[in-house]
Amino acid sequence: MAKFLARVRRGFTLIELLVVIAIIAVLIGLLLPAVQRVRSAVARLQCANNQKQLVLAMHNYHDQQGRLPGNSAVTGTFYLALLPYVEADIQINPPYSVANPGPVKTFVCPARRSATKNYCDYAGFAGYDKITYTWDPVNFTETITVNHYPGVLTGDDVNVVRIVDITDGASNTVLLTDKHVDTNQYAGFLSAGDQAYTLFTNVNIPTYYGTSYCTGNTIRDIGYYSFVPDRQTSASGLTSANYNVYSFGSNHTAWIQPVGFADGSVRNYQYGLQPAMAGYNDGDTVYDYSP
Repeated sequence: MAKFLARVRRGFTLIELLVVIAIIAVLIGLLLPAVQRVRSAVARLQCANNQKQLVLAMHNYHDQQGRLPGNSAVTGTFYLALLPYVEADIQINPPYSVANPGPVKTFVCPARRSATKNYCDYAGFAGYDKITYTWDPVNFTETITVNHYPGVLTGDDVNVVRIVDITDGASNTVLLTDKHVDTNQYAGFLSAGDQAYTLFTNVNIPTYYGTSYCTGNTIRDIGYYSFVPDRQTSASGLTSANYNVYSFGSNHTAWIQPVGFADGSVRNYQYGLQPAMAGYNDGDTVYDYSP
């Protein structure tokens, strides 16, 4: 009588299963940082593209209007001026009456938040304060002189700024970059300078151009340490609340963020910019130290 030997199919033991799970966990741990770096790089490229579109829109505005867009309670913010040039579905009627066009994707940094509301994530450079020290060897005294040099986007209907007025060179003069926004205000409504192109009738919400809340924070002076990362929020106690109103910064990794220049180029800078880059006619020497 033939004997049939039944084969017993052997499954994984508990130890083998744990080893497989551990290997998968290690591989995922190695993969996640790489995926995050790729996502950060893509977001920075998208942000640079947004700034490129805004800078080119300013040049198109200049070609039609004979000047660069300004930023004042008279002319409105540069966001308002650029709406027709970024293909926003709106119609502007003098004097600067505009319906609510809704979120504009070009105005929002993808490393920070999605374009679900009328956010304005970029700010123009209002200029900088140039400090000069003069020593008197006779009286042993030092004189400190502070002169403010305006930025390109500070013009209005009276004080217009044209490309020909940028005597420091368009490739040496900055136009805009990411503004600083506290991370706890990403989903908020408003952060300083948001709604810069939206018309409201509620007395508790500023109009799109008639108050300093929008116009004053849509352009900002530059300082020696001008980039303040969004994660350094006023709530964390690491920075002053004024950073959210007066500083530049972003949610990009390694403090590297794109910066739009008057010649139409967009370059990456880390930590901050040389203040002289914000003035267009100060005559200071500018050194390019982009990474």
